[in-house]
Amino acid sequence: MILDKHGFKIEEHLDENAMTCRYFREYNQANPMHQMNAPTGVGYVYAVKR
Repeated sequence: MILDKHGFKIEEHLDENAMTCRYFREYNQANPMHQMNAPTGVGYVYAVKR
């Protein structure tokens, strides 16, 4: 896998719903008329350098 090759470790996989909940929740609560969401059909990987 390309991340392993460059010294990264995958911490977790996020789908668009999990990404929206994690990164846009506070903004969406404060701005109910202007919601932000992660793009549909995109998978996200949280990885850290070893």
